Amino acid sequence: LGSADEQDFLLPEEDLAPPKSISWANSTMASYQVIAEYLKKQDNPTKCASLKALGFIFLNEPRLLFALEQVGLVDDIMSPKAPTELQLEALDVWKKILESEEKRIDAGEATEKMARDTNITVTKRISGDQDGDANLFGGVLTNHADRLFDM
Repeated sequence: LGSADEQDFLLPEEDLAPPKSISWANSTMASYQVIAEYLKKQDNPTKCASLKALGFIFLNEPRLLFALEQVGLVDDIMSPKAPTELQLEALDVWKKILESEEKRIDAGEATEKMARDTNITVTKRISGDQDGDANLFGGVLTNHADRLFDM
């Protein structure tokens, strides 16, 4: 298999989707699972590259950012004890997420999506609950707002 250092970067087989089971339909989740594992490594350049890659996934799947929040990885990344380069990468990822959300809102994509979705009731339209996934960004980042401003 290689040296002990190389083995540290190998994922347990049970954590990986069998190659034949990966399709376009589940490729985002499969990518997320692999990349999130690398975010747990001790090597700072690997963690930074992982966070950058996850940032692109989060743009399409906001719930996955919430999943990292739930297991404490966002706390680790935002910690004052985190390596400086990781904190800088986090700021860049959060900035790109917020800019993307701003463009999406300004372009009216949320309104168009709501108009196309026949499952959204008048009550949901009035309550603003139709765009819950996008609100996850705001919730996670608001939870870390004090630290964001410190950084």
